[in-house]
Amino acid sequence: WVTQVQEQIKVRENQYLSVKHNEIAPTPDEAIGQVHTYLDTVKTALGDRKVSPEEMTKIAQQGANASASLQAHGGANTQNLVNGIDKMTRELARGEWPQANKNMGSFEASVPKRPEPSKPQPPQPQPPTRR
Repeated sequence: WVTQVQEQIKVRENQYLSVKHNEIAPTPDEAIGQVHTYLDTVKTALGDRKVSPEEMTKIAQQGANASASLQAHGGANTQNLVNGIDKMTRELARGEWPQANKNMGSFEASVPKRPEPSKPQPPQPQPPTRR
């Protein structure tokens, strides 16, 4: 039965790590925002010390989107961040929640701070139109 459990864990790991992105952030700041959204979802899922299949599906999708966005926008730290997302998703998929929880702090510290939301610009006065 141990072999069966190991095989089931591997299937679940592959299932969640093979999720394809369905959104790529249009800017580098929004890509970092996706990483923070991913982390928020992981923290919420781990908060009750169990990860439901629905939560795991959401984590996998957000991780795939954040990874694709980071790869699309490049930058010095992006590969480390992509690797961190993959590692955390793998640990969660395998049920290694204590390990994922332990590694979350160092991963979160490696993520640039959450971008400030852009403030709408006040409308500029328009010169009067001549008729």
